[in-house]
Amino acid sequence: MSIEGYTIANTQRASVASAAILFCALAAPLARGSEVKIAVAGPMTGSSAAFGAQMRDGAAAAVEDLNAWGLLPDNAKVILRVADDACDPRQAVAVANKLATERVLLVVGHFCSSSSIPASDIYAEAGIVQVSPGSSTPQLTERGLKTVFRISGRDDQQGTVPPSTFT
Repeated sequence: MSIEGYTIANTQRASVASAAILFCALAAPLARGSEVKIAVAGPMTGSSAAFGAQMRDGAAAAVEDLNAWGLLPDNAKVILRVADDACDPRQAVAVANKLATERVLLVVGHFCSSSSIPASDIYAEAGIVQVSPGSSTPQLTERGLKTVFRISGRDDQQGTVPPSTFT
């Protein structure tokens, strides 16, 4: 689909890239030529792997564009880590601990609420920004963690949007 010469995919990619720039810009000062590590964490395997593939591919495209545009100061480059939680809470905790040890600045994930909630505690403690593209349980953001954000609607609000909004 195209809107005024822009495809939806390009707009979405630009939005993700813009978000990455914002979070990276708020991070500690960058050394010349340094690497800014971000991650995408989600179900790369298992019954929800199709969603994980979309997350991975979108994040990879956004990082590629971001690095090509050269918008980070001092020739810094964004490095993308990909982590598989298979929508399993225990695996999500292991992923979150690994990404915290690797000192990533931003995690796009997790997709499943059951994975996002336990991982979010680890990210919050480490000061890592988490943006979940699919977790819809209100509990994820109602706990007041300052580093947790969502881009999908909450379960308790999804049914209240009138269908006319989408036509």
